[in-house]
Amino acid sequence: MPYKKFGLDFKTYKGQHFGAVHPIVKVKFSGVYPKYLVNKKWKWADEVIRARPTDTKSHQLIIKRPVVMTHELKRPGRKGTRRSARIAAKPKPKPKPRKKGYEIGDLVQAYVEKNWYDAEIESYADAPYDFEVFYRADGQRWTSEVKKAWLRKRPS
Repeated sequence: MPYKKFGLDFKTYKGQHFGAVHPIVKVKFSGVYPKYLVNKKWKWADEVIRARPTDTKSHQLIIKRPVVMTHELKRPGRKGTRRSARIAAKPKPKPKPRKKGYEIGDLVQAYVEKNWYDAEIESYADAPYDFEVFYRADGQRWTSEVKKAWLRKRPS
C-alpha cells in the first residue's frame, strides 16, 4: 500500500481503520495532557485513534492498565499528615550569629591623636564617623568621634 512508504502504520477513512490495531500499554501525563505507550512508542492523545467496536475484554484491559503520573502532578511530602504536624516536625532555624562589631558600652582601645587610649563606646556618631567614645587622659574625661577602623579590643 502506498501509505507504508511514508512510515504510516495505519490509515483511516470515514472512521474505518486500515492496518493493525495496537493496545495502549501505559498512560502518563505531561502536565494535563496524556501520553500513551502504543507499540513501544509514546504517542500524544491526538495521534491515537480509538478502534471500534469495543468489547468487554478490551474494556477490562483499559480499566486495569497502570496510570503513571509525572513528577509535576505528584505531591512530594504529603503523606497524610496534618499541616500543623508537618510544621512541628520541621527543625527550627538556628539563630543567626551576632554581627562582629562594637556596641554601646563595649570596652575598647581607641586611636585618638596618634595615641591608643583605653576607652568605652558611648553612642553612635553621625557620618563620616561610626562611634563616639570617651576615655580618660591627664585626669580628665575626654570624648571623641572615631571610625570603626580606629578601634580594637582592649587586651584583658
